[in-house]
Amino acid sequence: MSDQLPWVVMPLKPARQANSRLSSVLKPAEREQLFEVMLLDVLSALQEVGRIGGILAVTRCPLARRHLRRAGAHLLDDPDRRGLNAAVSRAASALETQGVPGFLTVPGDIPGVSPLEIDRVAQSIKGFAGLTLVPAADGQGTNCLAMSPPKLLPPLFGPGSVDAHTRAAAGQNIEVRLVALPGFGFDVDTPEDLRQVHQHPRARQTASFLDSIGFAEHYTRLGQDVGSDFAAIG
Repeated sequence: MSDQLPWVVMPLKPARQANSRLSSVLKPAEREQLFEVMLLDVLSALQEVGRIGGILAVTRCPLARRHLRRAGAHLLDDPDRRGLNAAVSRAASALETQGVPGFLTVPGDIPGVSPLEIDRVAQSIKGFAGLTLVPAADGQGTNCLAMSPPKLLPPLFGPGSVDAHTRAAAGQNIEVRLVALPGFGFDVDTPEDLRQVHQHPRARQTASFLDSIGFAEHYTRLGQDVGSDFAAIG
């Protein structure tokens, strides 16, 4: 493992457990397909980032592991199945053991993230001992946690995690950088998110999948707007 550049950590749940909040509009098989195409969009963005040491994924999902191997990612199993914080902690321990200076988490459900956004977060912790937090669109959740060194603080993902990470860092006099990035902030959790991501210029495979199942036509028939605020984002 490279000891010069930060690494990307990707914690991924099994495909069959993903996107459960979309059960009102997508069948189980469609939700698994959505998981797959969003992951492919994220991996496509990562392949365009030159200044990361590598990708370390923590997952037991066979579908995800197959695509991650093709992308050149290193894989850790998730045998304990204890959730997101445990998975990120497991990756952080592995990276610190190998002398990696820091990492940033990249979720699999942000298909609109851009290589420039990933690079910006990666560079924010290069030569910096502290945290960078990228909030979710609601400003409450943490969609990206970047940390140097890797075990500086335990991850505290969950409701209100931006505040939780900030308070934990303040308690140890650790500097925190808060960065708002629309591609990182926009994760796909609701039917409204699907309508928006369908028009996102970077979410190409996700949009193609939604086209293949007639998503836009379905919501147009219901009189709902499938336009997007993301049309200007590259």
